[in-house]
Amino acid sequence: MPATRADPNSLRKWHYNVMTLKSKLGISEDVATFIAGRSQSVSGESYQNSILAADEVYPDIASYVLAVLDGRGFDEYGNLKR
Repeated sequence: MPATRADPNSLRKWHYNVMTLKSKLGISEDVATFIAGRSQSVSGESYQNSILAADEVYPDIASYVLAVLDGRGFDEYGNLKR
């Protein structure tokens, strides 16, 4: 299958939706908003907490995106297909 180009704005919206859908990754909306750069303003302490929360979910996000890119996807229990 030939590669197709993705519109950057569509990709950002898809990524945000994947992060927040409970059936996919179940990342809290606050953390997804922070990762997507949508936060309006964040205090210093809150910023540090957001970084720590984002660091915890990055491996899940990376696994999901890689699975989508290589066509593996997930089984009905949410586990990455091998």
